[in-house]
Amino acid sequence: SGFTQTLDRLNGIHKLWIKLRESVDQQTCVVHPQSWKADFGELAEFIWLMSQGNGEPTIRTYSYSWGCGHGFISFAKELRKRGMHIDTAVLCDPVFHSWWRPWRALLCCPNIVIPPSVREVYWFRQHQNRPCGTELVEADEDATVIHDPIILDREHAYMDDAPEFHSMCVQVSDHFLKEVACERANTT
Repeated sequence: SGFTQTLDRLNGIHKLWIKLRESVDQQTCVVHPQSWKADFGELAEFIWLMSQGNGEPTIRTYSYSWGCGHGFISFAKELRKRGMHIDTAVLCDPVFHSWWRPWRALLCCPNIVIPPSVREVYWFRQHQNRPCGTELVEADEDATVIHDPIILDREHAYMDDAPEFHSMCVQVSDHFLKEVACERANTT
């Protein structure tokens, strides 16, 4: 979630979580929305512990604002420590985060460097107001594919409610579920 969002107030990320939860099968774990400053080491450890003996899990993330620039980046780094990857990320107006100079989000922001533990990134941004999404660059071009951004005509505070963002997240989720169904059909 973004900087001003909390788990106790409905927002676009919550609405997206409900859509994704409804579209998955019982064998899929959908982690509840996280604050942008959650303990992502703890979350990565939980996923690592629960996946022991089952092979590497397929992990997809859907993030907004500082949830991209801090939360998603922290999560990707924590997963990498444990030898895990994020297969696909969908980022919505990703805002660079700095603990030392948080006001930079309202000015010119540095690029967000996507760790090599992330395989593919789709993303949305806007140019209506600040804060706004900043450029994404791969730490390792051979490890990560970053698709061109999709520009939306809405302000930052409304980006996580964008139907285009929700639709892309559901498409990414559905694509994975179809792959799993095909694999299951081929093994039976």
